[in-house]
Amino acid sequence: MLMVGSTAIAKQSKYYNNQELLNFNIAKKELTHIAVENDRITGLKMSNDLLEVEQNDKSGDLFVRAKTENFEPITLFITTEQGRTIGLRLIPKNITAESILVKFKEELTSINELNEPGSTREQQIINILKALATGSEAEELANLPKLTNKLKTIAATGYTQLSLQGQRLVLKNTTKEQVALQEAEFAGNKVQAVALSKLLVLPNETVELYIIKELD
Repeated sequence: MLMVGSTAIAKQSKYYNNQELLNFNIAKKELTHIAVENDRITGLKMSNDLLEVEQNDKSGDLFVRAKTENFEPITLFITTEQGRTIGLRLIPKNITAESILVKFKEELTSINELNEPGSTREQQIINILKALATGSEAEELANLPKLTNKLKTIAATGYTQLSLQGQRLVLKNTTKEQVALQEAEFAGNKVQAVALSKLLVLPNETVELYIIKELD
C-alpha cells in the first residue's frame, strides 16, 4: 500500500456528465492522486498497461504515473463502490503532480434504468461503453472488421442495447512506422460515438477503438 504525506497538492476537479471522457493532466515523473468524491474506486481497466498504478486499500484512491515516454493520452476506465463507471483521458506532461478529483452533480442512473426503453441516447451510449470496457456482457465477434489499412484488427467484442450496437476493437500497428490517428476518421454513417485509447501507435503496439452506431 502506498502512503501519502500531508504536503498540500494542487487539485484538478471536474464534474462527470455521464457521456464523455474527462481530460486530466498527469505528471510524467511523479505520482498523480485520483479520487472520486463521496465514493470509492473498486476497479480499473486501462489500455496496454501504460500506467504505473498504486491503490490505497482503505480509501480506494489511485496513484498513477505514465510508463510511456511520449505524451499521447492514456484512457482509463474506473468503477466505483456505488456502481459508477467513469472514463478518464490522462495526458502526460512535464508538470508537478496535481491531485485529480471527479465530482458528480447527481447520481448516475442505475444499470437497470439504462435498459428501459425510455432511456436517453446518451445513457445508452454510456451503458454500452461500460459493458465493452469491463467485458462483463460483451461477446467476441467472429468476423474481425477491417477499418483502416494502417492497422490490423486482432480482437473484437460487441454489445447491443436497444437500437445501438457497440464494438471494442484491438488494432495493431504491423508497419515499421508510427501511425497517428484521429477519432474523426472513424466517424461515419450511423456512428454515434467514437473513442480511442491513444492517438499515436508505434510499430507493434496496439490501440483500443470503441465505436457506437445505430443498428441497420
